[in-house]
Amino acid sequence: MNKRNKYLHFGILLITLLICSSCGRQLVIPYTSDSNVDAQIFLKPIKPTNRTFITINDSLIVNKKFVKSVTIDHLPPGVYNINYASDVNTMVAKIDTTMTIVVEDHMEISKIIDVPPYNSWYYISNVVIGLLLIVPFLFI
Repeated sequence: MNKRNKYLHFGILLITLLICSSCGRQLVIPYTSDSNVDAQIFLKPIKPTNRTFITINDSLIVNKKFVKSVTIDHLPPGVYNINYASDVNTMVAKIDTTMTIVVEDHMEISKIIDVPPYNSWYYISNVVIGLLLIVPFLFI
């Protein structure tokens, strides 16, 4: 196989890897449309979480998103019950964090969400997939 085909195959490999690796989103969600209320809650998981569900006072605001961080804007003063959950089977344990936050006018509250480590099958599958993508190029 000539050098041009080798570069073509390598380019296809790189494009495949870029398409398959998606990035988490930094979501900004307005709680109300009232621009006079400017309190906000910032939720930041330690690492991005997939299939994330977030409820605030039993109202679903994030449904099955790949999340890097979430900012809930325009919160009126009050007490809020927030549940941050992720239904991912690649983690050692499920993520299901519930917190009660008291919000006052002009407050900015930040919360760090603890994320468990990946299980061993996650790493094994990544190595196997990586080898399956790379090994054919060794024989070109």
